[in-house]
Amino acid sequence: MDYMANTVTNVMNTNVMNTNKLYDDTTIVDDTTIVEHFQHILTPLEQYGWRFVKSDSNNTIVMNKKFHELEEIAIEYKYTLYHFNLPIHNSIYSYYKKFTNVYDALEYLELYVDQFL
Repeated sequence: MDYMANTVTNVMNTNVMNTNKLYDDTTIVDDTTIVEHFQHILTPLEQYGWRFVKSDSNNTIVMNKKFHELEEIAIEYKYTLYHFNLPIHNSIYSYYKKFTNVYDALEYLELYVDQFL
């Protein structure tokens, strides 16, 4: 028991703040402009017949495929979560996923869009 007490007293506490900011090579972006990053990732889909239906300034992006309006990509930032509704390729169903971390959400969306390109 004495050994454990000595070990614990030598530990330093460090407070880490979550600033909710996205850091990239050129700028620091706060949560109010995160949707713009999602929109930037989705823009290449326009060459495959996708179109932006709704793009709220900081909360929602909706895209659908022309002549296939049931195929819809919807991204919403609500209650500190990123909600994704993405169509499953060659299926009538869609996939729902939510993220707490913007980095994971952006990476996931990039991988999803890469399937089209």
